[in-house]
Amino acid sequence: MNPSISAAERLARIQLNAFLYFRADWLERLIEIFGSAQEILRQDAQTLAREANLNPSTAAHLLRDAFAINPQEEWDKTAALGGHIYVPEDEEYPQSLRNIKEAPIALYVLGRLPAPEQACVGMVGTRKITPYGRRAAAKLASDLAQSGVVVVSGLARGVDSECHAAAVRQQKPTIAAIGTGVGRCYPPENRALEKAILQYGGAVVSELPFNKPPNAFHFPRRNRIIAALSQPVVVVEGEIKSGALI
Repeated sequence: MNPSISAAERLARIQLNAFLYFRADWLERLIEIFGSAQEILRQDAQTLAREANLNPSTAAHLLRDAFAINPQEEWDKTAALGGHIYVPEDEEYPQSLRNIKEAPIALYVLGRLPAPEQACVGMVGTRKITPYGRRAAAKLASDLAQSGVVVVSGLARGVDSECHAAAVRQQKPTIAAIGTGVGRCYPPENRALEKAILQYGGAVVSELPFNKPPNAFHFPRRNRIIAALSQPVVVVEGEIKSGALI
């Protein structure tokens, strides 16, 4: 952890991160304007709107969402699962993720992230997996894992689950970037798979608050995390309008 970030500022970042209707780089811009997340949360909606050139309704919603969560509870619940919440200033925050335009201002991590020099390959695809897709996903992910490559996917039904499961069968690390908070498992039938991911040295990561449910817009948003944590990304199978193509 970076000691230059105070505990109070870290908790304020966790609160600010709960406003999901801004891109992460817009939240970073707000922090630049006010000097800290703590200062943002000291403003009323009118001042926030005026100083940051926001719609008053947007400013009000930002403050509402930020104060709707208890950041210390977020920290404690994540820690109770053996996890951490990192900010970009932390040494443990992945450099590849820090370098993208929309780096999450708070990253919830269960398990162990790979070392910076570790080769990682993203594997994504349709939830409506075909027998071919199932065979291809399992074969590719298994071969990669055996070769010492960390498979990165999204723990969704279909291709994602097959890829994680193939790595787990090899007892190798795999990373799941999920579209819910780390306090939830979605789909629920993947609880055993999620447990195995952590058992074999992998990680479950999310930028969403601890108990956030699987809303539709969370999944395209988390795709940038899969891409950032990976060198190449393999699309195993998907329709023309598949979300995997994002």
